[in-house]
Amino acid sequence: MNKFLKDPSYIVFFGLIGVILAPFLFTSDCFKILKDFSGTGGIGDSLAGTTAPIIGLVSIFLIFITYKSQKEEFESSRKAQKEEFESTRKSQKEELDSTREFVKVQTETLQLDQKVNILENLLKETNESISSLEWKGLKGLEAIRNFDGTGIGSYIDYLNAIILRFKMLIVEANKIKETSVRENYLGRIYISFYSKILWTVKSKTFNDREKNGILKNDDSYRLFYIYCLLSLETLYYLEEKKHILLISENKKDVIKDFTDFINELKRDSPEVTNA
Repeated sequence: MNKFLKDPSYIVFFGLIGVILAPFLFTSDCFKILKDFSGTGGIGDSLAGTTAPIIGLVSIFLIFITYKSQKEEFESSRKAQKEEFESTRKSQKEELDSTREFVKVQTETLQLDQKVNILENLLKETNESISSLEWKGLKGLEAIRNFDGTGIGSYIDYLNAIILRFKMLIVEANKIKETSVRENYLGRIYISFYSKILWTVKSKTFNDREKNGILKNDDSYRLFYIYCLLSLETLYYLEEKKHILLISENKKDVIKDFTDFINELKRDSPEVTNA
């Protein structure tokens, strides 16, 4: 039945046979009532009258089949267009997502490169600042190790600039999202501060601050406050990363000295610690 409805040629074929056979059938002995055409107006009218219903029926079926065929074709076309549209939209979305991801990766890579360049330049400038620190003909770490309190003004300014650079380095390193890169730079910064500044400043400048009159310089309080905070931060970070151990009495005493000085400043000079 479905095959019959989908293929109009069946209806046309049987319809034509019906049209051809209708005059013979309706004028044969089987339809005696139609043999006398005197009362019906002629054989032409009789044929038209007998075949018209069949032709009309065939026409109706053909119209129905045409409508059904066109409807199915339209539905099929619309479905194909919809599928094509969805496929195109999905493809465009995937391409857009891929482009966004590529741009994101490139942007992050560029930002990382910029941050790394900033850190490398800061590290270089910090090492140059340490090397250029001068006191009584001595330079760099030798000047820090032997400082006795004379010429304190320029010495404190140099040392303050160096310590602030280390603080800036730590801030910049912590901005890096990539853990491995961030930890690599933090390790380098803390180890550099530990080996070049923490112990050299502690041995003379900090330990002899009262004897050498260093605290008479107003800037020294702010300097030592930042120095002690950064030194404690360095010691705890390096211990956490297993670079050093804080179990020795010497290191415990150092931590106590820094902590006591910070608490003393908070108690006696809150304007320094709150600045």
